[in-house]
Amino acid sequence: MGTGSIDRLQDAISEGDALPYGLGCAFLSGRRDKAQSLRLVHAALDAGSTYFDTARLYAEGESEAVLGEALKGRRDSVFLTSKAGIWPTEVSFADRVQGKALHLLRGKAPFLRGALLEPKVHRPVFGKFAPDDIRASVETSLRALKTDRLDLLLLHECETQQVRDEAVLDTLRRLKQEGKIGDYGSATQPDTTLEIDRIAPPDLSVLQFKNSLQGVTLDSLGAPTRMTIVHSLLGETFTRFHSFVAARGGDDPLVQEAGLDPQDWRSWGAAMIGIAARRTRGGLALFSTTRPETIAATVEISSNLSEEGENAIAHLISQFVQTQV
Repeated sequence: MGTGSIDRLQDAISEGDALPYGLGCAFLSGRRDKAQSLRLVHAALDAGSTYFDTARLYAEGESEAVLGEALKGRRDSVFLTSKAGIWPTEVSFADRVQGKALHLLRGKAPFLRGALLEPKVHRPVFGKFAPDDIRASVETSLRALKTDRLDLLLLHECETQQVRDEAVLDTLRRLKQEGKIGDYGSATQPDTTLEIDRIAPPDLSVLQFKNSLQGVTLDSLGAPTRMTIVHSLLGETFTRFHSFVAARGGDDPLVQEAGLDPQDWRSWGAAMIGIAARRTRGGLALFSTTRPETIAATVEISSNLSEEGENAIAHLISQFVQTQV
């Protein structure tokens, strides 16, 4: 892995100067709950988290703008990641007004539904990996984030063909030479990530993917040669795992050794984030929330999980996976 932003981040994590957790910013919104979104970012900063992951796609492009506003005056103390490859559909002001009006009418006057127009469906555009598209995406992200550089650019839901495409790679390398991005990597499906790890050139230095308790996991990658970032740790599989733990109850020896209330799913979720971050072996784990007040506790539990607690949870996970076969 070449020198660059990622090397500096990994050094900071290994030396304890940066937490191995980052805030996923898909929930940041500019039109609704903007004040809440700003509080989310500030709560993450107050808890010591300095890694922020956003994308052109998120909130139809608004996530980046809100994040840029929230980080005003703090840019040099954070690590900023965005993505290229999926464009949000631009929604005109007229379409937004019409959509809101139709929604209200359908709710208040259901007898008119058959006579009303259907609201327009705005779908994102995938596969925007042409060199001009990547460059345009980066320039748009920089303006929205109010910065002159991204520390990391990820190819959003890319396939193996993109990391084989010399035109794509040349564009990424030129953007790095120009100082507009620090490093680059992929953010895609787990199975595709395994293949990308096998075929991609060394300068594609980051692999981001969904890590679950089953299927492709961190262990599937083996010894990492690139930085690994995991997300979506608390999805449906985690919900089933927590139900499994809660059913065993506080008298279960492994639950006791974990040191967590078996009924408190938030504590178990925070522990899972901490375990995932450690098992990235130099990488980090992303978490997302809509509640600023939960961030400090999440970071504290993730950071302070004991080795004994981690081992107990690992045994519980193993037993849970066996029940799912």
